Amino acid sequence: MDGTTAGNGTGPRMIQPHIKNVILASPDQVAIDAIAAKLMGFDPLSIKYIRLAQEQGLGIGDPEEIEIVGDDISGDNWNFKVGYNTHSFLAWLAWYGPTRFLQKLVLRTPLVIIPTLIGEIEQDYLYWQLKHKKITRKWQEDTVWGQLFKQYQESGYRVE
Repeated sequence: MDGTTAGNGTGPRMIQPHIKNVILASPDQVAIDAIAAKLMGFDPLSIKYIRLAQEQGLGIGDPEEIEIVGDDISGDNWNFKVGYNTHSFLAWLAWYGPTRFLQKLVLRTPLVIIPTLIGEIEQDYLYWQLKHKKITRKWQEDTVWGQLFKQYQESGYRVE
């Protein structure tokens, strides 16, 4: 897992990039997610899929049980926050909110295009055009990783 550039905020498309120059490797994908979450400032076991994966024996989710070799990252805390947008709010409504009784109707029928379209319009046509395109250009111009990414694009290698 690379954290060369880590994203803070509403991912995956509307993040604030931060250069961290971190690479994690392990045969245990639960452990990688747990350590990445800890680095970002989250309690890994409070993240449902990490906790459930550990409980099911799929890997180790408790950072106290994970052996880390290489750089000492024990004191690292990037203080990242989870961002919210209309799409995440609609997802909450469908899964946990007062409209969850409509979940099968909205998410398992062609009506699923409606929240998908709302997310696309908000993220690709509003936030991207008004804010995040400028953030990405600045990242490409001002950082080594951004310049490398731009070189890949200019060489004809398509990265999306």
